[in-house]
Amino acid sequence: MEGTIKRSEMSLMHQRFQLFAIYYSFISIGIV
Repeated sequence: MEGTIKRSEMSLMHQRFQLFAIYYSFISIGIV
């Protein structure tokens, strides 16, 4: 059970990181 919680947390962090990367790239394009 603990492993599953850890895995879901990791995937959530990965999702957030991807969102930040896309958002950051959009800002970079906007500046350029």
